[in-house]
Order: sequence, then C-alpha cells, then structure tokens
Amino acid sequence: MLLVAVGMPILAGFRGGMAVFAGPTVGFLVSWPFCTYLIGSLVQLNHTKHQLMGYIIANLIGGMLLMNLMGGIGLTLVTHISLGKALWSCLIFFPGDIVKAVIVAIVAWRVKQHHFIKL
Repeated sequence: MLLVAVGMPILAGFRGGMAVFAGPTVGFLVSWPFCTYLIGSLVQLNHTKHQLMGYIIANLIGGMLLMNLMGGIGLTLVTHISLGKALWSCLIFFPGDIVKAVIVAIVAWRVKQHHFIKL
C-alpha cells in the first residue's frame, strides 16, 4: 500500500500514486490489510486441527466476502450508486474468487503440513 501511495506502478494497468485511492477501487485497496488480518485470525482459530476446510473458509470469508463488501462500499462512495448495485456488480467475480481462494487455501495447508512455515 505504501509503494502504491508513493507512485510505484504495481497495480493492474501499471497504476500507482495517491490518485488510485480516489478511484472506484479504493474499497478493494483499503481492504487488503483488513482481509489479511481476518484470514490470519481465522486460520489461527483453526490452528489445533489444521483442517483444509478451515483454511478454505478463512479465505472465503476474509479474502472474498470482506474484500467484496469493502470494495462495494468504496464503489458506492465514489460512484454514488446504491450499495446493492455495487455489491451486485461484484458477483461477476465470485466464481474466479472462489477458485483462487480454494487454491490458495490448499497451497497454504500443504505448506503448513510440510512445516515450511509456522502458522
């Protein structure tokens, strides 16, 4: 986020700088730290079992639902459309988001099983 704020063009379309925080994707950008915290917290709640389903649920709730909710709120604030319409517009991304959340959960779960990292 700091690199984006100072102008590093690391976002989609090689965008960066403070202007991206005034655009319609501001909610998605701002949600990143909150989503990572929520995912980590949910995985920690599952730490004694280390079941794959716990990792998947953590990614779906933290990585998909929270991000789309905050993204929808940001979209509403910037474009002045209703929250319902903003959230409805996010639905098109749900199939891809679900696939990515499951893949990331499987990778994290497998890495944890092999003790490459301590979660």
